[in-house]
Amino acid sequence: MATIAFVIAVAALAVALWVAWRQQTINSELAREINALKQNAKSTPLTTNRPDQGQQGEGQESDAPVTERPGQGRVLQAGETDGGQDTSPRTLYLSRADEHGVFTRATEAMMPGNSIFCLTTIDGDPQRGTFTVIDDRGVHAMALMMPTLNLAGACTGADIQVSGGATAIVTDVPGEAACSGGRWHVTVPATIHFVK
Repeated sequence: MATIAFVIAVAALAVALWVAWRQQTINSELAREINALKQNAKSTPLTTNRPDQGQQGEGQESDAPVTERPGQGRVLQAGETDGGQDTSPRTLYLSRADEHGVFTRATEAMMPGNSIFCLTTIDGDPQRGTFTVIDDRGVHAMALMMPTLNLAGACTGADIQVSGGATAIVTDVPGEAACSGGRWHVTVPATIHFVK
């Protein structure tokens, strides 16, 4: 009996060490990605796309709130309404939410390896929207690798901290989010469950 307890304790310790190592690895990868993005931001000229003004070249200033970087989805600013006039619903793709419920990234294009949630803004209010987990196998596989990191900041549901062999994620009730201070944040978490 003592041998079984010892084996279980050693296994638990091994799992805890692996989780800590994996979290450190993820933090290091995120730090490298942030540094690469900062370097890219310093070396890449900004361009803006506005239908009413056409394409602007580098070095030209613009008061347009829409910023693009070549090769990336368009990164959105808080309350951006494509020139301030259009308030019709639109779709944004969100990365994970941190422990405070703040989404780490919002883009107009799905970014494999980053996008987890799909948000649709509310007609007439570009500062609010509803979100669901993107219905895509690749997104599910990525999110299920570390559900506490990828899902728990924006979702609730039975046992969502442990994926336990799950292969898919179902959004039972969409969540709600609002944009303030330049960031999208969860106001009502989505309710999800895993499918094995």
